[in-house]
Amino acid sequence: MIKRIIPVTSLKSQLMAGIIIGLAVFFILAVFQPFGTFGFTMKNKLLFLAGYGLICMVIYPSYYALTMMFFKKWFTPVKWTIIREITTLLPVIFLISLAGLWYHHRIIGGYTIDASDVFYFFRISLAVAVVPFSVLFYRKYLISNLTTVNAPEADEFYSVTFESNNKNEKPVTVASPGLVYVKSEGNYIEIAIKTTEGIRTHLLRNALNQVESRLPENDFVRIHRSYIVNARLIESLNISGSSYNVKIRDTDLRLPVSRSMIRIVRGIITDHDSSLTLQ
Repeated sequence: MIKRIIPVTSLKSQLMAGIIIGLAVFFILAVFQPFGTFGFTMKNKLLFLAGYGLICMVIYPSYYALTMMFFKKWFTPVKWTIIREITTLLPVIFLISLAGLWYHHRIIGGYTIDASDVFYFFRISLAVAVVPFSVLFYRKYLISNLTTVNAPEADEFYSVTFESNNKNEKPVTVASPGLVYVKSEGNYIEIAIKTTEGIRTHLLRNALNQVESRLPENDFVRIHRSYIVNARLIESLNISGSSYNVKIRDTDLRLPVSRSMIRIVRGIITDHDSSLTLQ
């Protein structure tokens, strides 16, 4: 079964998103004062409304930090679809609504919490979340249109389709084991594919940063500002003068490595050698 994959948002980006969401919630409540907040008469009203933003800032990143730590397989890049994105998002919105209800009850008081209050606060949280997350999903949709990962049920093999910014250029589709590297060439990318006849390359008008955000990071690594390479095909790390390069398995290819990536590349080679030993 083939699935359309979208990018997984990194933990760093989720932490930043939590801050942005918290500030956005405070701005909406302070400026527009929806959901009955306009009628609140109290001292330090802005400080009270800021509490809702703080709740979002704390709960949202904490939720993603914990889920990404304890449920790593759930966030597998080659299985990340819009359904998984929404399924992961709904619980944190519910948690935020519960915390918001508790906070509201503690400050305002004067009533007993029941199921209707829980449902009301959840609806409010969903209403506030619609705009920022619609923007996020649309951005991911635009990125996925340029580089598409189509994954079968097995994680090991999947296809990658590279689209061009030039409508006259045909897309290039390659099975993941055969994708050797992607290289930046000005406004273009060079896609290297391993075939029975050797290495075949294709040029497409695209950006390496866009490609990097789409390729599963466990399988492909950016070893240089101009190169993303298939981690499974790295055979060795070599030094030539003051420069480093990697040799690609079963080829004569040697690709440059940035000094900042040397430790990561060594780790990839060590992990690969260990897996061979276990087999």
